[in-house]
Amino acid sequence: MALPGLLVQPHLETLDVQIRLKDGWPFPATLPALTEIFHSSLDAFPGAQASLRAGLFPGGGHFGFFYHDGVRFAVDSRGCEVWADWPENYTLEDACTYLVGPVMGFALRKRGTVCLHASAVAISDRAVAILGLPGAGKSTAAAALARAGFAVLSDDIVTLTDKGAKFLVCPGYPRVNLWPDSARRLFGSEEALPRITPTWNKRYLPLGKNGYQFASSPLPLDFLEKTFDTRQIVPLEWD
Repeated sequence: MALPGLLVQPHLETLDVQIRLKDGWPFPATLPALTEIFHSSLDAFPGAQASLRAGLFPGGGHFGFFYHDGVRFAVDSRGCEVWADWPENYTLEDACTYLVGPVMGFALRKRGTVCLHASAVAISDRAVAILGLPGAGKSTAAAALARAGFAVLSDDIVTLTDKGAKFLVCPGYPRVNLWPDSARRLFGSEEALPRITPTWNKRYLPLGKNGYQFASSPLPLDFLEKTFDTRQIVPLEWD
């Protein structure tokens, strides 16, 4: 089954990660409650409802990700198998907003790949990583650079492959996800971009079409150290 936002790779004989989706494969009913919670969104926002609880199941063989809306995932300790489950009123697109972001980032980490919560753009044959706290404008900056003619390498998750003297960033998914206010600032209207899912108002910029480039080859990493306020980004006419 094709997952939204991912490129189809035909004729692959080796599976790196097997993802078992709702209905096709049942979520492991035998898994008991989490015995150790190593992350809760309450850690960052005291007094708020936890939007995510992540932890370890008994025995240490599986990790669990439980979102407040009922979407849940189990990841085996090797990062080779993922189970996904979601409520009846949800869609595959809804679940994939979590799956292709933090869940796959965690699976990659278990497989030995370091992941940054960042976006990356190709500039002068190098990958420039844009890092910041949630809401800082990483994706907005990447989309603005895409408008300026630069190729986007990855959004939300930036993987690092250690090559000794340098790190390589591998291509991610050919889209940049944007909140409606960023879509309005950059493209004049949130309706100018498609929704990432019919039930969410978040939008995405498709890459590899309409002049917006997608960098499809790994590039050596640089870090963008300059600090700027993405709230000041407004629609511009690029030369």
